[in-house]
Amino acid sequence: MKFWIYTFDEDTYGIVKADTEEEAKQKVLKAYTEHGGYESEITEDMIEIENIDNHWFADNPDIIELGCMG
Repeated sequence: MKFWIYTFDEDTYGIVKADTEEEAKQKVLKAYTEHGGYESEITEDMIEIENIDNHWFADNPDIIELGCMG
C-alpha cells in the first residue's frame, strides 16, 4: 500500500492509501460522490494524484512533506 496526495477543485486535497495511482483516483472519486455531495460535479479527470512515498524525512520518518507537491 502506498500513500498518494489528491487534489481537485484547486482547494480540495487530502491523502489516500492505495496500491496504484488509478486505484487512488477511484477511491477518491467514490468517497466524494458517495459522501461529499459532489454527485454530478466531480469527474475522474478533475482529480490529480501524486505519490508521496518519497517525501518522508529520512531522519523523521513520521513526517511527510506536502509543501513540495506539484
